[in-house]
Amino acid sequence: MFRKSRGRGSRVHALARPAAPRSPPADSVDFSGDTSRSDDLIALAGDCDLLVHEVVDTEWFEKQGMSTPVVEHMRQVHTDVTQRGEVAAAARARLVVLSHLAPVDPIRFSDRQWATAAQASARSAGYRGRITVGHDLMRIPLD
Repeated sequence: MFRKSRGRGSRVHALARPAAPRSPPADSVDFSGDTSRSDDLIALAGDCDLLVHEVVDTEWFEKQGMSTPVVEHMRQVHTDVTQRGEVAAAARARLVVLSHLAPVDPIRFSDRQWATAAQASARSAGYRGRITVGHDLMRIPLD
C-alpha cells in the first residue's frame, strides 16, 4: 500500500497493525495492489480523493476452467470486483480507479464489462462516488 499526498511528499506504508484513522491532506491519492479486502487499507484510504485499486474477477477464472487452487489463490491475494463497491464505500473514496485488472485481456474482458461489474458492486454497497477503469499513462485531475 502506498500513499502520495500533494505538498507532503510520499510515504510507503507496510501495515503490520491496523492503520490509525487520520485526516487526509488535500488531494490525497492511495494505491493498493495485490491486496485482498483489507480493513487496514480502508482505514489508510479513508476519505481519500482518489483510490487506485487492483481488481480481479474470480468468476471469470472459474468459467475458464482454472483449477480450484488457482481460483482460491486469486481470492486470497486480490480483491474481487464484487467487493469493489464495499471497499470504496467503506473508504469513502471520492474516485476509484480500477487497476492491475485480472483478466487483463480487453478482448476477453472489456472495459465496459469491468465498469458494469464495478458499478453493480458500488450500487449494492451504497457507494456514491465515481469508478473508472484505469489505463497506462492515464491522467486524472484531482480538482
